[in-house]
Amino acid sequence: MKARTHIKTAVRASDKAIGWVVRQFLSPKPFIDANWYSRRYLDGDASDPFHHYMKIGWKLGYRPNPFLDALWYRRRYGCVGNPLLHYIRRGARHPHPLFDARWYLERYPDVARRRCDPLLHFLCFGRYEGRSPHPLFNSEWYAARYAQDGAADDPFLHYLEKGAAGRLDPHPLFDAAWYVEHNPEIAATGACALTHFVEEGGLRGRSPHPLFDAGWYLRQYPDVAQAKVNPLTHYLQAGASEGRDPHPHFQTSWRRDAYLGDGDANPLLHFVESDDIGAKPNFIFDPIWYERTHRHLIPEGERPLSHFLRIGRFAGLRPGPFFDPHAYGLSTKTQAADPLAAFLHDVRLGHGVERASIGRMLLAPLSLTPAPTKRPNWPRVAVHVHAFYLDLAPKLAGALAHIPFPFDLYVTITNPNGRETVEHIFSAMPRLERLQIIVTENRGRDIAPFLVACGEALAHYEYILHLHTKKSLHNERLSGWLDYLIETLLGSPENVAALIGTFESKPNLGVLYPATYAPVRPFMRLGGNASAAQTVLKRIGVRPEAIDPLVYSSFPSGSMCWMRGEVMRSMNRLGLAWGDFPEESGQVDGTMAHAIERRFPIFALNENLDSAPYVSDLFDEAGAWRARDDMACDVLMIDHDIGGGANIFLQSLIAEYQAQNRSVIRLYRDPTLGRPVYEEIRPGSRRFLLGAPGESFGQAFARCRPKEVVINSLYGIYRELGGFVAALENMRKGNDAPVRLMMHDFLLACPSQHLLDASQKYCGLPAIESVKCRECVCLNENIAPEWRETFQMSTWRLLSQSLIDLCDEVRVFDETGEEILSRIFDIPTHIRRIAPHRPSRTLRPVRILNRDRLTIAILGTLTFAKGLDVVNSLARHARMKRLDCAIVVIGDVRATVDPFVQVHGAYEAQRLPDIMEAYGINLVFISSVVPETFCYALSEAMEMRMPIVAHDLGAQGRRVRRYERGMVIAPDSPVEEIFRSLAACWRRFAVTAAEERAL
Repeated sequence: MKARTHIKTAVRASDKAIGWVVRQFLSPKPFIDANWYSRRYLDGDASDPFHHYMKIGWKLGYRPNPFLDALWYRRRYGCVGNPLLHYIRRGARHPHPLFDARWYLERYPDVARRRCDPLLHFLCFGRYEGRSPHPLFNSEWYAARYAQDGAADDPFLHYLEKGAAGRLDPHPLFDAAWYVEHNPEIAATGACALTHFVEEGGLRGRSPHPLFDAGWYLRQYPDVAQAKVNPLTHYLQAGASEGRDPHPHFQTSWRRDAYLGDGDANPLLHFVESDDIGAKPNFIFDPIWYERTHRHLIPEGERPLSHFLRIGRFAGLRPGPFFDPHAYGLSTKTQAADPLAAFLHDVRLGHGVERASIGRMLLAPLSLTPAPTKRPNWPRVAVHVHAFYLDLAPKLAGALAHIPFPFDLYVTITNPNGRETVEHIFSAMPRLERLQIIVTENRGRDIAPFLVACGEALAHYEYILHLHTKKSLHNERLSGWLDYLIETLLGSPENVAALIGTFESKPNLGVLYPATYAPVRPFMRLGGNASAAQTVLKRIGVRPEAIDPLVYSSFPSGSMCWMRGEVMRSMNRLGLAWGDFPEESGQVDGTMAHAIERRFPIFALNENLDSAPYVSDLFDEAGAWRARDDMACDVLMIDHDIGGGANIFLQSLIAEYQAQNRSVIRLYRDPTLGRPVYEEIRPGSRRFLLGAPGESFGQAFARCRPKEVVINSLYGIYRELGGFVAALENMRKGNDAPVRLMMHDFLLACPSQHLLDASQKYCGLPAIESVKCRECVCLNENIAPEWRETFQMSTWRLLSQSLIDLCDEVRVFDETGEEILSRIFDIPTHIRRIAPHRPSRTLRPVRILNRDRLTIAILGTLTFAKGLDVVNSLARHARMKRLDCAIVVIGDVRATVDPFVQVHGAYEAQRLPDIMEAYGINLVFISSVVPETFCYALSEAMEMRMPIVAHDLGAQGRRVRRYERGMVIAPDSPVEEIFRSLAACWRRFAVTAAEERAL
């Protein structure tokens, strides 16, 4: 008690007392904690601890106080003498792995101002004042949390002597037990969990808490990894205030805005320490909804977020009412192990909600309520048709004949000369009571005629159907969209009666629309319509900020739908006129009409009505026709649907077959649905059909009756390669259809189809019996996780050879691809064919106007295989050396890039020369770190006559070597050498070319 009183008196000492400490600075005596030293080393004999330590103790590795770890200090700083004297004479170095001397002075400026030694101040005063010795040890929090365990008086000493061994948490964001569970080597050695994390675990990406993913943080923010700063320390000191996220599922900025306002509290700390059971880590995850929905799966006592992070996110469980992992994958055509993390990553890149809007569209579509087609009393129904394309009017008239009750029809047209044609087509329909034809201005697509010309009249009906003659001329894959909409809206009398029956059975239902057509789902977003959409909301008295973009981003794609008259009246309150809509000039997005289409559910909401998609009997809920048992065609193409050069090549091949009037089915597995998709392509029409749930790719292939088979890519089905080969072999027994195999990648050589090893570098195709190959298979993230333990490369190669033996042609696109594959497989000469791609477009040469500054373009989607790490290294080097240059990615990026890099995003090929000139590009770098089989981006650069540098690998290396404005560099060249080569190529070709043009 007396000692404690003495300490408190010392804490309240004046500057004179502090001055005493400063005057004693060079003396080791104040640094020796006599009582602690005596108890620990001298069995309580406190006769002369100072002299014992100075003469004997330091040689035995004894500590002068609990906060100077002598053995650790010697290892850290190479000290061979007395560590205490070394510490005093060398300045404020860290005396202990958990005592950060520099941080202590920064955290407590009063100590720095008085020029106190940080360790001495903490030893004498700070430990009792609740000051923390390290950013990851919170003394006040620890003392309060473990007060009953005796931690209140001297929290850091308690932790060192008892807490660390008892796996007590030193900080709200360090879960010691969780850390040890995920790092079992700590339990085996008995090491302090926090020391392990500070010393090595953090920099190795080991996570200290379920909501702080250290490995992800280092990958997401490469500047932190480059600086070799502990990720949690960085987040606490800078990351949170900079808006950086600590975990794929935690949104720092959103959490601050939603819960903290203008406060400077750390959002993650606030969340972890919150008692609010409904607190959300991001704007998607709803813990109360999750627990209610998945209660039967969550063990008693486990928190909803813990269960979701542990199991739910990988098991496809929905984290909240407005996110469906399955539908998100469908709309983005990705196969993410953690779909919500992938979506939130898109949000971080600035286009998450826009790329895959996920509101009620993603809820399960309604099943229609069956209703009789004949009854004495029907509600008043009106149909509006905007007949811009008169050639499609007969198709709509035929469908309208399926309406089993009386209805009025309003037809709007933009060409006055079409009045008689329209009257002839529609007037003979059965059950038509009234036909009104209105000539309108050619503005606002189908929406302006619907609202401006007919809105007031339609508002008097109980139910309204809106249709128009749709042609998606900008995208050939959408040519089946109109057929899909007509058949779902008016497929049969029974279908139409069921739609009315559904409205009558659900009085709160305002808008019914078909489940979004499968190929359209990637475009279900606000896009360039955000500004106009906000204007629409304001005009009906709805605050845009009050609308959750996820809830109301679903809408009737194509604008065709059934609705109640109340919704029409809500639309009329917009008070729109023709002048609110621009004249038609081929726009595909971004107009007032597009904005209104995307806000149909809001108009219903304004009348306290819901909106919902539905599915009819002929269609699957994913927005496609159901596959037939007999899928006959002239050409069957096996493919994937994730984009890239293979898909570009196949589209040109399809065009050739269409010119020959041959029917084509493109068969691939949709990674998010897990089902086969048949894209049925006939002249003027494309339809999408889905295989049955659980259907294997081999079974899907067996449905088809082709006259020719083209295997364009096996990437989407490589896990089912054995079943596909067996089905192909079975087909060949009774069908002489030729089989052609296109080698766009090296998947048959290795499931890591770009030949990336576990470190994301080109493997060089080592012998399959080598240790390097076996170890790579076990660790390679490019190979399915469930394969890694049992996968046998020899079995894979034998299966691939069996496939080659079944083919009549094996096509490669460059000599280098043939050379690589011939090292592995026996490909008979008579079936082997080298045929370079023939680009379907011609790009004009780029005018190189920028001669003063090296401006490098990376063309196409940037991934690890395409050189993401190389580009980031170049950017860091340029930033650190302050080089006067720029790096621009003209294409998408699939991971985080250095802030130095500009990202243009996706582009239309024909606009590429204009984009290059706008950025002042004067050099193209083909950054791929693996051998390409052809490289479309390289073809584009060559067509534009750009100077090009590429790694001397594969097709890109061979082609650039032969290109008059090209230069190759060795694979794995250091970043300095790459920059020298880029600059040399620029000076040699770009500057000269510009000077020539100037002359």
